[in-house]
Amino acid sequence: MMKITLTLTFFLLLSISAFTQFSTSRIPITEVFSANGKFSVKSFSYDDEFPTTRGKSIVYKGDKVIYEINRSFDVYTFERYFLTISNDGSTIAYLANATYKDDGFKNVIIYKNGKRAQTYTTKEFSSCNADVEKCKLFYDNSAIVVDNQKSKPGLIVFKEGTTEEEKFLNEQYVLNDNDIIYCVDTKKVVTLYDLKKCEIIKKVSFESVYQKLKKLKRKPPKTDFYEYAYKYIPDFVIKGTQKQLAAEIAESTGLKYVNINTPDFLNYKIYRITLAGYLTKNGNFEIDTLSCPKEIDENKIRKIMTANIFDASFLSPKTEKQYFKYFLGGFRNPIDSLAKQELLVEKEVQKKERIRRLTLDSINHIYIPVNLNDCFLQLDKILKPIDKETIKNYKSRGDMLGLHHGLGMWIRNNWGLWGGSRLQVYFAQRGFSEPDGVSAIILDGYYEWLKGETDGGAKFEHKYPVKN
Repeated sequence: MMKITLTLTFFLLLSISAFTQFSTSRIPITEVFSANGKFSVKSFSYDDEFPTTRGKSIVYKGDKVIYEINRSFDVYTFERYFLTISNDGSTIAYLANATYKDDGFKNVIIYKNGKRAQTYTTKEFSSCNADVEKCKLFYDNSAIVVDNQKSKPGLIVFKEGTTEEEKFLNEQYVLNDNDIIYCVDTKKVVTLYDLKKCEIIKKVSFESVYQKLKKLKRKPPKTDFYEYAYKYIPDFVIKGTQKQLAAEIAESTGLKYVNINTPDFLNYKIYRITLAGYLTKNGNFEIDTLSCPKEIDENKIRKIMTANIFDASFLSPKTEKQYFKYFLGGFRNPIDSLAKQELLVEKEVQKKERIRRLTLDSINHIYIPVNLNDCFLQLDKILKPIDKETIKNYKSRGDMLGLHHGLGMWIRNNWGLWGGSRLQVYFAQRGFSEPDGVSAIILDGYYEWLKGETDGGAKFEHKYPVKN
């Protein structure tokens, strides 16, 4: 799992799509129809994250509801997605360049009669192997054929000399023709998928099917949006008493609520509640996740959330529920002196844990390099060949700045540059204690290492010996 997560984070910065960081206040409601027009699937998202499966999808035959699926199929215009339904309404296919945990990091998801039937990665579905080449599920020639200066919203102007074939592919890179999906990948290889049998038929060159495909035209989905209502969970108002949730919890637990933006949050021991779930239009809260420190009775919190009706008037009328996950703030002992003493105890525990971490060769099941050269060796094991080839082809070390928030963040978080580790000690002994700076040294050195300068670690230690 570590390798998957790292590679995804890394590619956020190598590619145009920064999908896992995206957040929007306009949530999509997407509707697509079968090729024969008899069936449709309408998908509602309950979350402001992109992409997400939190939501509901309803399959209709005309105006009649046939069945529902407890998930959404997000379709956004800024990234390439494809949602379609078979002519008998039994099969739904969702294809996307972007992947996420709820779908097991798969690019193609197939549902049969409301249940997940098949899943494929880009490598499994298409001719692309992203481990060794820059390749995606969908063909995308926009950067090459579109004249961005002349184009306007809703009107694409192609550059002079663009062939009819490339103009067609700019929009029609994936089609459903009578329950056969034609998906053109980056290498212009077409995967034919049978929605009836739920299986890949074959993979052929685009040129071999172009004459057939050019007669087809993909219908864009009908898309509506609703405005996501931003609100912190502690600010929810209980209808019966008109009290805010934070006050109700404080009264029930005998603790004092502390806003994250107040000095109290730093000066006292704070007990944090992790809570997320769905607020429905009728004011009920459906708990998704809930965890409390031992000082707070989780059953009391659960009872408060399930026994009360909350004011939900701020929700959009277009959605039946909305997902909330931010519980900013926490609770503390109402007696100041005791709350300060609890903080001192906590800091002492943290100090001992940090000292312990400094001697470990692994933290959270992730190996911690012992020196700079070991960092290079570990990155070389972790990264995919295409990742390494991309870095190697950078024109200069300056290009490594683009990896500061992806691969660099992974290094800082997982190799203990914030929380303490033997690698953190290694750099601190040589005068480098700032995590951002340390990760930059590692990334720059790895770039040179890939270029053939394998003695970079030794040179660094010679230039920056251990300080007494």
